[in-house]
Amino acid sequence: MTWTKSRIALGLASLLLAMPGGAAAQTVAKLIVAPIQFRLETGGKGQIVVDLRDDTGSALESESAGVRFQSSDTNVVAVNGTGSVRATGIGRAEILVRAGAQSRRIPVTVDPPTTLIGGAPVTPRPQTGAPPVVAAPTQPVSASPVTATSSAPAAGPAVMSASIEPVNIQLLASERFRPTFKLHFADGTQAESRDVVWNTFGAAIGIDPQSGEVIGVAPGSGVLGGRYGTTSISASVTVTVVESNLVPTPDSLQLVTGEQDTVYLVVPAQGRRRVTQNLVWRTIDPSIMRVLNPSAGVVVAQSTGSTDLIVDGYGVTRRIPVIVSPRVARIETNAARGAAISLGTGGTYSSNARAIGTDGTTVTGSPMTWYIADTSFARVDASGNVIGVREGKTTLTLDAPGLEQLTWPVTVQTARVALAFTRVGLQVGATKKIPIALRAPDGRDFGAVTSGRWTSSAPAVASIDASGTVTAHRVGRAMLTIATDGAGQDSVPVYVTGRGLVSGTIGAVRGIWQLMAPGDTTPTLLLEANNGTFSQAVWSPDRTRIAATFEPLEKPNQPSVVVMDADGSNLSTLSPDTVFASDPSWNRDGASVLMVLRDPKVSSILRVALGSRAVTQITTSVDTKYRYPMPGADTGTVYVRAERGGVVDVARFRTSTAALQLMTTGKPREELMVQLRDGRVLIAVDSSSRPRPATLQWATVGDAALQSATSVRVPAGLLITDISPGFDDATVIVVARVRSWPGASGAALVVLRIALDGADPTVLMLLSDKDNVTVRSN
Repeated sequence: MTWTKSRIALGLASLLLAMPGGAAAQTVAKLIVAPIQFRLETGGKGQIVVDLRDDTGSALESESAGVRFQSSDTNVVAVNGTGSVRATGIGRAEILVRAGAQSRRIPVTVDPPTTLIGGAPVTPRPQTGAPPVVAAPTQPVSASPVTATSSAPAAGPAVMSASIEPVNIQLLASERFRPTFKLHFADGTQAESRDVVWNTFGAAIGIDPQSGEVIGVAPGSGVLGGRYGTTSISASVTVTVVESNLVPTPDSLQLVTGEQDTVYLVVPAQGRRRVTQNLVWRTIDPSIMRVLNPSAGVVVAQSTGSTDLIVDGYGVTRRIPVIVSPRVARIETNAARGAAISLGTGGTYSSNARAIGTDGTTVTGSPMTWYIADTSFARVDASGNVIGVREGKTTLTLDAPGLEQLTWPVTVQTARVALAFTRVGLQVGATKKIPIALRAPDGRDFGAVTSGRWTSSAPAVASIDASGTVTAHRVGRAMLTIATDGAGQDSVPVYVTGRGLVSGTIGAVRGIWQLMAPGDTTPTLLLEANNGTFSQAVWSPDRTRIAATFEPLEKPNQPSVVVMDADGSNLSTLSPDTVFASDPSWNRDGASVLMVLRDPKVSSILRVALGSRAVTQITTSVDTKYRYPMPGADTGTVYVRAERGGVVDVARFRTSTAALQLMTTGKPREELMVQLRDGRVLIAVDSSSRPRPATLQWATVGDAALQSATSVRVPAGLLITDISPGFDDATVIVVARVRSWPGASGAALVVLRIALDGADPTVLMLLSDKDNVTVRSN
């Protein structure tokens, strides 16, 4: 139904002024009744208000339209010809309202009488003197008038105006509310009046003539008007009715035995106002939780378990899940009560707590609340994890129902995020987790950082996830950066490498190449050398740098040892400028490189520090030539090939005694040597005592000699020029010259993957006889 403001005002004015008006007998096109349902106690009364409209929308008088009322069961409810309703007995019935061809049914529920506890009686404001002076009407209302009377005041200040409180009434369908009608007097005072003629206008609301309550009939809005007695002083307010969309708050309960709580129903569409009337509360299992008041959501936990709290009202039912835990006797925490907690900005301290019940068992689901006194210094989450925000002091508190609060002083110190590595090297396809720590300016460690924002400068080379795990995708370099709140940021370069390094000359190209996978037969060029030749290129233990022998073209036989980053950048000379050096081998910590001094008159073993370039001379000799130094298990031990007077041996030198100890007996002739990953020594030997090794052996290192020398099966006709650990512990790599080979037109250089268990070798590379390479895999 659509109402214009002018029509509403006209209808309100006609009702307030009680102007008689007739309507010609016309066909009833619309019948509206209020309320749309009754809920009464035995002996209770009510009134049905009827609004009739013809086909033009004009109002019709009930008398002329022949409105009739009929009860379906007079033992439950009776109704007279004016719509006055009286509850006669407990039960349910319907009242049929007819007007012409239109009819409406009003459901009626009659309940047993209840004993109500009322408040203090309302005392009308005393009036003295002459009757009040009635002012002109201020705001008209319309609907069938309902009058509430009280004795008129004898005398007093003039009544100037009236108001209805509250000014904005919000209801649900079938919800009731009794508004207050106030008179405003000339002396500035106010008083409630019961001498009111109530009227409603609009199908959304109705009025109960017995109680003076406005009733929500249907969703929408209407106007509630009131007129003071027989005067023209009036007031009106808007009444809004919405669907019964009720939401419980809280929507779940976690209680301990013996604890009480209250649950409310709110109306989200009406500013989350609470609904407290005409509700019935109950519980599925009263042994776990009991409702203290069936008409209010007050509950008490009885015993441990879970159940549902149910509330019915206004045609809806809501269920609230409930968990009851044992009463907590004490709280156990990882930090002693009152112990000082210290952490850095951006760092986390985990405050673990465990609730212990009266029976000594752990109480799960017990509500415990952590909070920080000053959140500008630190924050805490629901699990007790404290996060440092800025330098300062505050207090951490743990609240548990029924127990004394636990507190800890918290000190937050300025800290910076620091990555555990300064450089990271990975093979393609490998992953590695990068730990993060917090450190104070004085170097004190505040432990690991559990959160931060990772980024990669080259995700196609190396990507990193939120946990700090980096994945290597392809050869190259990427810069990984971690940023944290309150602790700044730190970065680390990541070098992604292949499986093997090839250095030398291939097809007239001089440089360093990489073999990407175990079965790779085509190396990928890493760095080309236009002015010299690389050989013996080897990765550092962390695979972030490369050491190699470099021989300039313009100065043949004058080699030096150079170092570079694993991507071929930042090339520099590591060996002293005044000497010729070769055979680089990394110490186990990657901080220095072993090398031999190549001089016709003297031979030395040097250790050169990577950062400072400091040179340590391990040993020197004028009658012994050293080659291929290898680090021992400790920094004071070096294994080396030693040749004296045409006799070649594997020797061990200990810096603690400055003594050279021969580990072999002079035969066969050990030409090449390298250390395997498991500590064994791989040797290429020539039993003919000539520098033409064709036999491969491995041996273990004993206290005084190499032991258990074991031959490794290799193809016949090899002249071995280089050996290296394989891609795995079960294989080695051999570079050899051959006079013929399947697939080669003549002499060739072949790179083989040899199995230590004697299986057939695999050809990694078949090169020209003019090529010359060394291969390293570590």
